[in-house]
Amino acid sequence: MASMLPNVLSGSPELSAGERTVSVMLGLVIAAAGAKPRPNKLLNVAALAAGSYLAYRGATGYCPLKAALTGVAGGGVQGGGAAVSDGRG
Repeated sequence: MASMLPNVLSGSPELSAGERTVSVMLGLVIAAAGAKPRPNKLLNVAALAAGSYLAYRGATGYCPLKAALTGVAGGGVQGGGAAVSDGRG
């Protein structure tokens, strides 16, 4: 498990299509489970918060937690600020 951690955290904070799909589906399932009335209200709120975050993460395709852990900033297109030289000095 520890050897997988560097592989998971390497690369861009943007999510692949598979990660996005799993995140949205899992988030909706967790949020739906948290929406059911239960005796422990704290668990309901925690499930709703976690499910909502996962659904948001999957819908936007950007994971701020992954960005914070990898040290990669942004959320848009990387390398978009490249200058083009016209050769005039």
